[in-house]
Amino acid sequence: MHSCLDSRESEEWSGYGTTRLLFLQWHLSWADMIAVAGAEAVSVCGGPKIPVQLGRLDSMAPDPEGKLPEESLDASALKQCFQRKGLA
Repeated sequence: MHSCLDSRESEEWSGYGTTRLLFLQWHLSWADMIAVAGAEAVSVCGGPKIPVQLGRLDSMAPDPEGKLPEESLDASALKQCFQRKGLA
């Protein structure tokens, strides 16, 4: 695989070329890559295999304020946030 990185940088960023190839060859979005990585992480940690359907589109704009919980919330506050949205 050809990469624009020199050999020293290639060792440090060995996944860069593979990731770039996936994006270009199969037109994967960042959203698809995150979903696949999450499913793989669950599997590697001994959890179930999670099938991932590809085809998500990346957004060019951020989510509206208040749609996602703040990253600084603790577990209790996260639970309350999702309960207010109707999720248990």
